[in-house]
Amino acid sequence: MRWLRLALRGLLVLAVVAAGLGIWKREEITRLLAVNSLFHADKIVHNFGHMDDLFLTRRLSRGQGPVSPLTAGPAMVLPAAAADWITSRSVTALVVLQHGQLRHESYYLGTNANDNHISWSVAKSLLSALF
Repeated sequence: MRWLRLALRGLLVLAVVAAGLGIWKREEITRLLAVNSLFHADKIVHNFGHMDDLFLTRRLSRGQGPVSPLTAGPAMVLPAAAADWITSRSVTALVVLQHGQLRHESYYLGTNANDNHISWSVAKSLLSALF
């Protein structure tokens, strides 16, 4: 009987400590659970557009210089096969630039021009080409 009471007290202390740790580390646990579902089909578009909710981030100033808008060029009609390509790859945005002019811009899967889009290593390649 004494061992049973001692074991129950130990379990109660363990539960209180676990609850305290859960409350203390709530943000980290929430981020871990979100990262574990990063590539789930039903969450991937939202996750990739809200990476700042999943990872610790820091905003960087773009500086004080002027922003140069892209000039619009003649509208480009996508080839007929593009629709299947966009659907099969779950494309969220498609932008076509040619000779410094914006020829085509379209958004899919509920995204729009104001959403954040993950570029992964494309940004590194583009910046290295610009430099």
